[in-house]
Amino acid sequence: MKTIHQEIMGLDTAMELPVYIKLGTEITKDEKRKAIYNVERKKVSSIVNKNYHLVQHKDVVGATVEALENLNIKMKHRIRNAGDKVLVDIEFPEVKVNLQKGEEFIGGIRIINSYDKSTGIMVLPRMMRLVCDNGMVVDRIIKSSIKLRHTGKLAADLAPIIEKEIKVMVNSCEKLKTVVSNCMKDSVEWEIAETVLEGMFKRKKHVEAIKERLKGIDKPTRWDIYNAVTNYCTHGEQLRPVMEHKFQGKAQQILQKPLAVLAERYEK
Repeated sequence: MKTIHQEIMGLDTAMELPVYIKLGTEITKDEKRKAIYNVERKKVSSIVNKNYHLVQHKDVVGATVEALENLNIKMKHRIRNAGDKVLVDIEFPEVKVNLQKGEEFIGGIRIINSYDKSTGIMVLPRMMRLVCDNGMVVDRIIKSSIKLRHTGKLAADLAPIIEKEIKVMVNSCEKLKTVVSNCMKDSVEWEIAETVLEGMFKRKKHVEAIKERLKGIDKPTRWDIYNAVTNYCTHGEQLRPVMEHKFQGKAQQILQKPLAVLAERYEK
């Protein structure tokens, strides 16, 4: 089994290359832009302005590990290398989040970095529902996400941010409880649930996989559907990390809006 440091060294790396432009018959160097080149994929990930500071995936993950070690926080981790983007899910077993009687949640964070400018360095709050090992990104619910510019002093930046996010997660329990309680009361007929799922996820294979997780429930609630989606996000082996993160955003819409409202949107 690889150590976290071995995993870090296996992440994609990038380098900066000059950009050249053709003006008439002459080729000159573009002084305002540069290219970010993914070494392992052998392709240009993005064209950026000259002030952009490239931060390697391994440096972001390494700084995260260093920050957590400095904070002396116990953690479990999962690193997914998607080439131009890396997703790091970290759980804090000792940070309990009590949202529902008879169930246990633990707090965590998701760290994201990209070479293709799809994101900067992002720190998002995350929970794990232990009864089914569902990972749940909840930045839209508790309105907490942090985007860092690419700089060279990540370890110093990340430590206070991670500490703050853990406190935000714990202090947001009452708000999260209210959201979950409302979702558990909002049940619908199957036709409405199917309208929402088909409108959100489009492709039949995704819809069918989520519906399979709802089998045996006559009138699913928003909480049932949300858990089915996040279960698919967490355990759907065919999902690429970038798609999984996109689906987590869609799942949060289910927490935010009544199913009847969502169904009206997708019926139009």
